[in-house]
Amino acid sequence: MPVSKGARGFEKIPKFILGAAVARYVFATKFVEAKVVVDIGCGCAYGTNLLATNSLMAIGADILNEPLAYAREHYPSNKLNFVRLDAEQLPFRADSIDVVVSHDTLEHLGRWEDFLNECQRVLKDDGSLICATPNAEISSRGSIPINPAHVKEFDIDELRHILAERFESVTLYGVGAQSRLDRSIYRLGIMAIPWLSYRAPGLEGLFLHLASYVTKRVWQRYQWLRVEDVNKTTEAELERYLARHPPYLLSNSFPPPQHLIGVATGRKRTLHEPSETVPIVVRSDIEILHV
Repeated sequence: MPVSKGARGFEKIPKFILGAAVARYVFATKFVEAKVVVDIGCGCAYGTNLLATNSLMAIGADILNEPLAYAREHYPSNKLNFVRLDAEQLPFRADSIDVVVSHDTLEHLGRWEDFLNECQRVLKDDGSLICATPNAEISSRGSIPINPAHVKEFDIDELRHILAERFESVTLYGVGAQSRLDRSIYRLGIMAIPWLSYRAPGLEGLFLHLASYVTKRVWQRYQWLRVEDVNKTTEAELERYLARHPPYLLSNSFPPPQHLIGVATGRKRTLHEPSETVPIVVRSDIEILHV
């Protein structure tokens, strides 16, 4: 999954965007205590580092070398490992992982069915998949994602269906309830920036400055944050991120959420077997497979 410059830790990005992503990881930490967890599409791994605080072991996985190099440099811990992989062909033994975390990865995959099948295969019988992805009702026009980097987005019913095909229990949460005005502004932003980048390179910066000004004046919440700042965040501050962006059980009484989080447990039968793999030892008590 491509990783933005901001997600690599070197660029400033809006606090309410990164803060929401941090909150989703803080939510996921509630499910990983004393467990082996894999973070698929980890980017520069600030989220993997958060998962490691509660887990037995956390493995950050991404297809890009640059963010993994950043992760290895900034998170030297015996509870952390980093692996370059293809999300559609996971290099782990069947029935070997307690929790798979996948935040903002599913929508980037052309063969998302293979990815979900692989998650089902590598998870233990009582394992969990925690999958966060944009809500297509907010960020797609029909079946076409507004963000050109997204291949396929899912609405509430679609996400529930594809997870229920593979797991016995599925609970869906929403994050960032969107009023009609919020939705219009969000859609304008994700349409305008890619369009400006293509049609008028350089003007996207002007658009961002304008968005910054408007957001400052109207909501008073627009602040800049670096990923490296997340590394210095205290536990109390992390809980405040979660309080600002709380996942809630989906209900008809709420406006459509910007993001969906599916928590799926109890895998059903394996749908397919992996390609031939070669075992490697990451730690004496944790064996994974490397393609």
